[in-house]
Amino acid sequence: MRSVLTFAATTIALASTISATASGPQCDCTGLNNCLNQGAWGCVQLAGPNCVDQTQSCSITCGGGGFMYAYQKHNSDDRQCVCSNQDASQTPNCPGSSPVLNGGQCNCQGLNNCHNQGAWGCVQLAGPNCVDQTQNCRLACGGSGYMFAYQKHGSPDRRCVCSNQDAAHGVC
Repeated sequence: MRSVLTFAATTIALASTISATASGPQCDCTGLNNCLNQGAWGCVQLAGPNCVDQTQSCSITCGGGGFMYAYQKHNSDDRQCVCSNQDASQTPNCPGSSPVLNGGQCNCQGLNNCHNQGAWGCVQLAGPNCVDQTQNCRLACGGSGYMFAYQKHGSPDRRCVCSNQDAAHGVC
């Protein structure tokens, strides 16, 4: 009896996992740029363009389904896994649509300001940007040749901020 109940529970869990996924290819330039402007990681084409963020909570679900990339919808109560074999942060022939920002260390004033806000450090982009360390951007930053991966502190802009310099230290 116990094995029958275990089998039934496993079957129900598997069915709910499978139904809790959607998959699709990359969006076109318009869809991707719209999502990047909303602070999403990228865009996956489902019934239409869907802004998505990287997630580790769907890695097993998507990976078990043979997909390379795991996402969830950006700023949505729908926690459905969105799986793809294409990087949602990229679209072929789409100028200026990188989800990766890069820069160097800030001066001491910028760094101290960021530390006072509770941020890990500061990366100089167009100006000083407070950043936190993140696991979400290791692949994007490392794959682009950068050593350190961050995201903006307390910002809805979730693009990766990459650097070859430790943002926890300033140029003083």
